Amino acid sequence: MHRRKVVEDYPDIDIRRWASQGLLNNQSFTTRWTTQLGDAGAISVDATPEKVILEYSIQRPLCEPQAVCESISLEYTPCNYGGERACFSCPRCHHRRAKLVMGPEGAKCRKCYDLPFRSQNFCALRRLESKREKIEARMSTRIRRTTRERLETEWIVVKGEIDQLIYGEYRVPWN
Repeated sequence: MHRRKVVEDYPDIDIRRWASQGLLNNQSFTTRWTTQLGDAGAISVDATPEKVILEYSIQRPLCEPQAVCESISLEYTPCNYGGERACFSCPRCHHRRAKLVMGPEGAKCRKCYDLPFRSQNFCALRRLESKREKIEARMSTRIRRTTRERLETEWIVVKGEIDQLIYGEYRVPWN
């Protein structure tokens, strides 16, 4: 069975991280790409206030590595309390994006590559479980136990509603 690619399968570039590190003011730097599978290579960046120039190499299956030099425009949006926020302008659709995916055709936004997030492929029960896990990770141990019990009750109710839709029956879990 062939699994649909998701945005987490590809390396990306994030302008928010570069801006917070002060790297967008006429600087050249090198950064590493990583994916969920590990290290995906290095990229050289030459940043000016108007654009960033990316230099990297890509390896297509059964081909030699190919050097790529790509220029991406930057746009700035004003913030509510002063200052401005930098965004990439997607080379294909020209929408403002904080992240660009480094796919087989170069840097583009995830919508141009038609890539969903991994969580968008989860069923309702899996999304609820994922939400519970994220909340638990942020909470203290004492609070975790009571929240787990409450969320398990919600889980049983949601599962019961799904059973009702699928099988036409509904059993109240606490009776």
